Amino acid sequence: MSAVCHLSQSVSIKNRVRKATVLSSLASLLLQTSVRRDVYIVYDSASTGIQEMVETWFDALVDISIVTYEYTSKRESLKHIITSTTNNTPRYIVLHCTYNNTVDIFNKVRSKSLESLRVRWVVVTREQSLINALSNVLREGTHVSVILCVVVSECNIFTSYVDEDSNVRLTNVAAWRDRNTGGDREEEHQTRKIENEWRENCCRKTREKAWTVFPELTHTYTNLVGRELVVATVNNFPFFNLLYRDGLPPLPHTGIDFNIVQALATTLNFTYRVQEPSDRRWGGPEADGTVSGMIGEVASHRAHFAINEITITRRRETVVDFTQPYYLESTTLVSRAPAELPRAMAVFKPFHLEVWGLLLLVTFLTGPVVFILSRGHNFCVNQYDWSESAGMEETEVDIEGNCDGLVNVGVICFNMFRSVVIQGNRLTARSWSIRMVLFSWYAFCVILYALYAGTLTAYMTKPSYERPIDSLEDLLKAHKDGYVPAVQEGTSMQQVLKVGVTGVCFGY
Repeated sequence: MSAVCHLSQSVSIKNRVRKATVLSSLASLLLQTSVRRDVYIVYDSASTGIQEMVETWFDALVDISIVTYEYTSKRESLKHIITSTTNNTPRYIVLHCTYNNTVDIFNKVRSKSLESLRVRWVVVTREQSLINALSNVLREGTHVSVILCVVVSECNIFTSYVDEDSNVRLTNVAAWRDRNTGGDREEEHQTRKIENEWRENCCRKTREKAWTVFPELTHTYTNLVGRELVVATVNNFPFFNLLYRDGLPPLPHTGIDFNIVQALATTLNFTYRVQEPSDRRWGGPEADGTVSGMIGEVASHRAHFAINEITITRRRETVVDFTQPYYLESTTLVSRAPAELPRAMAVFKPFHLEVWGLLLLVTFLTGPVVFILSRGHNFCVNQYDWSESAGMEETEVDIEGNCDGLVNVGVICFNMFRSVVIQGNRLTARSWSIRMVLFSWYAFCVILYALYAGTLTAYMTKPSYERPIDSLEDLLKAHKDGYVPAVQEGTSMQQVLKVGVTGVCFGY
């Protein structure tokens, strides 16, 4: 009795390992549909063969990154995987879970509006009833391929599509049989024939391998077979103008984006009606967790897409998917014309306040410096007496106090000031070192006077105006002076100025 039980257990273990190998071989074939792959394997406590599957994929695929993740109903990490905006490459999520956990995952995706065409789901199951269950749960925006393995060596492959009524359905697109399961030569020949036919039909182009299993958007939405789509938009000249009617929904009228929608409707074979959000904003994720504006209409699946001069931002990318940009524009700051400055204080305009402060400081420090240098070397500084009665007389004064005290620190500082205002110089020195200090100061004063006189003449000749706001740095300075930038509520520019953490930021 124990031997029979042991034999049954060995067969069961062998079958589980065999099943894992078959699924690994099939999944590695399916994942060869993209140049670069980020694969997330989600499993639960009932899953087996995960390690063998990972090893097989690493051996078969070169450019691949794999993350394994054990799912429980209390964990929310799948939201980060789905809404990640680190790169735009497709992400594959392989579900190897029980029936209940698989349905629970897609129920959470639907309830939290996490559908994203950048995420491709691969569901591995043995439950035929899961096909119908997923058809009732899935919503447009979730692309799913189901690998249904009724027996160990043979699997049916289903993929999702959207029908004319905008419902997601699963259809059987291929059958796959493992040719290494053994058996007679006829069965092996039939297996090879089925696999080769599937490869020939699904892998005609190198970059479109198994495109029926993982169809690109260019294949999925080539023809929308006359479906009516809901377009979220707001009245915004010149991009999308709406025609309002009493008690009736607005009608599309004119505009750049209106013409684009018209061209898309003709090319992709669909009709549409516009839907304006209640807040009439562009919108995006809010602090309270809601999503406002046109972005909210798409995120909550009340509209199929939104178009109207919408800016791509990182926060918006967490709730909706964007197309490639088709229009680039610049933002211009508009402010009132600079007013003419009063001329009452024009005498101080040639230099900034900081320059005036430094000039006063240097003027009053130069006198003590000259006095200290003269006193330290026991040199004498002479001062001329320019009185009319005496003519020009020279009085030699000793800095050390041997003279009558006519030349001291105050006298030297005053003469430094006389040089600044070009009132002549009354000091001489016997030492060449002191002479060089005085000469440098006199040269500085001449250059300073020339700059001041030229700038003051320009100020007095031509009216001067307030500094205009020509850049974001100027806008930031104006904001500190009381200016408040005004932008249209709900636009991306408001979000940039309000919550930006680098560059120019405003705290309003």
